[in-house]
Amino acid sequence: MIMNPPDPPTPPTPPDPSEWLLDHLEINPNSTREGRRSLTRIEIFVLGWFVFNNKGRRYANMARDCKLTVPECRTAVMALVQEDIIRLS
Repeated sequence: MIMNPPDPPTPPTPPDPSEWLLDHLEINPNSTREGRRSLTRIEIFVLGWFVFNNKGRRYANMARDCKLTVPECRTAVMALVQEDIIRLS
């Protein structure tokens, strides 16, 4: 019987570079509603999540807590940044 060598260990997956960005975003206290469109339901969920989660933010946690998909969360975060509701700190 021929024995094959074991497979080499799988290297750890590097962190998603966009994940660190979540901890560097903050709610913009100077944001105004003037001339802004209404937020979508998903954007409101994500904004609320930002209010209550200040550290250790991860898209997977956001998706789980808001009952959304990770792509929905990413899209909502980008929309909130574009609307200047959240910004880099």
